[in-house]
Formats: sequence, C-alpha cells, structure tokens
Amino acid sequence: MISDINPYFANWDNKHKKLNSAFNHSVNNINTNTFDNTIKSSTDTNALIIKNIPLTNIDSIQSIVIYNWHNMSNLAAGLIFELYNSKCDPNLTYNLIKTITFPSSNIYIFEDKGIDTYNLGFFDWRNNVIQYSYNQIPYSETGNIFKNKISKLENRNKCYSDLNQEEQYNQLIAQEEQYKPINQLIAQEEAEAEAEAEAEAEAEFNTIVIRRLNNANQFVHINLKELQCWVNNINILYANSNILVSYFVNWNDKNEPRQSYDGGTQPASKLYNNDFHDYDAHTGESADAVIIKNIPLTLIDNIQSIVLYNRTECCGDRAEGLRIELYNSKFDPDLENMLLSTKIINVNKHVYRYDFPSILTYTSGFSDNESSKQIINYSDSDPNPNVYHETIDIKEFFSNTMIEKNNNECLYNMFNIICWLIIAFCIILFIKYRMNNNK
Repeated sequence: MISDINPYFANWDNKHKKLNSAFNHSVNNINTNTFDNTIKSSTDTNALIIKNIPLTNIDSIQSIVIYNWHNMSNLAAGLIFELYNSKCDPNLTYNLIKTITFPSSNIYIFEDKGIDTYNLGFFDWRNNVIQYSYNQIPYSETGNIFKNKISKLENRNKCYSDLNQEEQYNQLIAQEEQYKPINQLIAQEEAEAEAEAEAEAEAEFNTIVIRRLNNANQFVHINLKELQCWVNNINILYANSNILVSYFVNWNDKNEPRQSYDGGTQPASKLYNNDFHDYDAHTGESADAVIIKNIPLTLIDNIQSIVLYNRTECCGDRAEGLRIELYNSKFDPDLENMLLSTKIINVNKHVYRYDFPSILTYTSGFSDNESSKQIINYSDSDPNPNVYHETIDIKEFFSNTMIEKNNNECLYNMFNIICWLIIAFCIILFIKYRMNNNK
C-alpha cells in the first residue's frame, strides 16, 4: 500500500469534487492488499479517480489487475479504463491510452510491454478457494477473466506544448479551493464511517480457541471429537477446512505449535473433518490450548450455534476446565483481546451446544445423534441428558467489553491530564525561582 495515493469517487463532469463512498465500503480500501473490504460509490458517482500514483513510464507497466465483486460482476460492465498524467494535464482532459471498455468479468488484467520482465509466477485461482493474490498476477488463460493490452497513444506521451499549464494549474487550484470545505466535510464523514466500520469489525471473528484456564500442576490432555460453528445453516469450519490452520499450543507460548499425540497422527485439524471418531484431535506434549485460524471473517451476531463433541468411550472428564473463545487475528494477531467466550466447562457431557441469538434463523432441523448436517437436538421442555446447553448473551458480553474499554480510555486520559498538570506546576515553580534570583 502506498499511503500517498489519493483515491476518490467523483462525477466526471465535476471531477475535482469528491463524493461519498457507500457506508462501510470506503474508497480507501482500493489499495490495502487485504481483499477483505470492497469499495462502493454513492448513487451520484460515475467515476473512480486515483491520484498521486508515482510518475511511471507506461512502457514499464507489467500488468494492472482489477478484482471485481465475484457475485456482482455485471455491475462493472460498461465502465472504461483510462490513464492520465495530472502533472501535465491537471484537468484530466487527455487520456494517454486507447479507451478500454469493461465487459462483465471477475478479474480484469491490462498488460503492456513490461510483462516480458515479470518473473514472479502466476496465481492459478481456478482451483483455489481464495481467488485473489497480492503478490502474483492471476493466471489468465481461462475462467472469468478479461485480458486486454494497453495501447499507448504516442502523441500524448509528453507534456503538451499546446496547454497553457499555468492557466490550467491556477484553474485547478481555484476549483480545489472552491470545494475545499465540502471535501473536508466528506473526509470527516468518511472518517466517521470508517470508525463505525472498525467498530463493526471488532464484532467479527476469524479465530477459535479452545483452552484450559486452570493452573493446576497436573497436565490434562485435550482430546475431543469434533467442533462445529453453524452460520446460515452451514458448519463453516468443515466448509472451509481446506484453508484453515490449526495447532496445539501452550497458551503462554502460543506461537510455538506442539506436536499432537502418537507422533503427530492426531492433529488439531481432526476437530473439523466431519469424522466423529472417538480418538481424534489429541494433544501430545504439554499443551493447554488448540487454535483454529483462517476462518473467513464472520460477524459474531451471525453465529447460530457452536457445537463441541466430546470423547465418549473414555476420558470425557478431560473436557472439564476448557472453554471456547473467539478472536479476530486481523486486528489482534497475538490473540490478546478476546471478543467472546463460553463459560468454563464444569460437567462431563457427550456434547456441548452453545446457542447464539441467530439460532432463531436456523431452519435445517435438529438431530438426536451425532450429525455433520444438523445441529444436535436440545430443548428445555425435553432436555437431552447427554447434551450441555448454554445460551450466549452477545449484548451483555459486548456491553461489558465496551464499559471496560471506556474505563481504560478514561484512566488513560486522566493520567495524561495529571501529567500535564504536574508539568505546568513545575514550570510555574521554575519561573518563580528565576524571578526570585533576578531580584
């Protein structure tokens, strides 16, 4: 990401006036390399302008890659792609290349002569769940990709003698001054929208941890059958099992994976393989936690239920002392700020079912037995003796989290105020001391 780049939405007939992005789709996401957030214009916009790109020779371009919304690729059809030199042409009047019109496609690739110097390989997205790459050009010989050559217009590759650059520059400055208050207001609105989006992102998770919290000296294995996380009637752990990363750790040294039981043959990944074998994920060395990462970012509010299947042939009491925790490793890579947790397990059951408010949207039915397609059955009127049931109160949890966060911010601000008061007091004493010495 180049921080000086200045992208904004505009109406082409009034191209120096910045227009709002749609809520939660800031134009600043255009070059973050994260691919998690899309950009979207407001209703009065017909152009995306990206300025302050370092001055580059068109012949040096290897490839320009634009990733579209895959599930709404038709929205890009009819757009045109152009390059300008705002240093010579501040009003963006003279397009430097032959205009390219977008068809409906998932990915757009524009290449020039520089592609012959590219040597980093190509990303084959066809058989990959993740259909984007920030360090390779996509493989373009098949699939829903539009590829086009950049054709430079030779008579426009230098500054133009027919342009009165000083007049153009003054005109540009006048226009920018005219819209400065509006642009500042828009920038403020977008900053507020980004703050709201960040607050919303704090309610997203992409990492699940199961860990033992007691500090007993005696080591107790973690040995479980299966973990399910149900969202929109789908167990998103098994559905994304090919991209998940999981391992056992000692929580005090969580960046050092530990080998699983029996020489590594019972790895943490067996927790979400849809196989209810009684001897599945099993710690080997001294480990008190299992971490599952790379879950697609998901709103906690969208979780219907988390279901944990315990070992049943023996050793079911090993589940006691464990709890399930949710984290967002995108903003918290060290997993220090837990978003939400279940209660600590204090009873030996075959299954532990944790229902979230969205359980009311679940419509796929319930199973009386172990199931990879349905949530295990439980009802207050006819409770299953082998199932522990808990309802997760998201609002209460996040209210407490926000209270703690606000309290921390207040303490920090009070500390700053006290520090400044002490500094001011010392300065007053020093001034008085100097004045007394000068008498």
